Order: sequence, then C-alpha cells, then structure tokens
Amino acid sequence: MNTVYPVRLFIRNKARDKLLEALGGNPSEVSLDGSLLWDVTNTLLQPTTSPNLYRPYPSRDLAAQVEEQTADEIASAYIRIKQQATNPLVQRLNQLL
Repeated sequence: MNTVYPVRLFIRNKARDKLLEALGGNPSEVSLDGSLLWDVTNTLLQPTTSPNLYRPYPSRDLAAQVEEQTADEIASAYIRIKQQATNPLVQRLNQLL
C-alpha cells in the first residue's frame, strides 16, 4: 500500500492563491506582504503546529484535503493579522514598543 504525504509547496501556493482571491483576485492589483506571508506559513507548517502534515495518508485525495485545510488556515491567519494591524488600538500599542 502506497502512502502519500501532504506537500508543503502545494500548501504555500494554495494559500497565496486564496489570499489573492480574497483580496481582489488580480495579482497585479493585490499587494501581499511577502515577509508576513512567509512568517505565517513557516509557523503553521511546523510539526508542532500542524502535525497532520507529517503523517502519511492512504490516498492523494486525503493528503489534498489536509493541504486545503492548512492553506485555509494560513490565509485566514494572514488576513486576521493584517486586519489587526490597522486597528487603532494595536497601532498605539505598537508605538509604545
């Protein structure tokens, strides 16, 4: 029986595509914070954060479901962080740092 692992590169690309779609759809009109996306992605792809990425699945379909779910989590976290960054309270607290 062959086993399949989720592919992190697929997850990164899916998350980026989901963000582009959520933020306007046209890559030439949407500006993603590459550094933030990299940090969020790296954090959520760690074995301690996403252990499901590091276990084998009996089919490509099951591994793809995990990829899709993880890409959704990355996109949601990125959007949440960007929204919080525009919050006046968060901006004032950042100024105090």
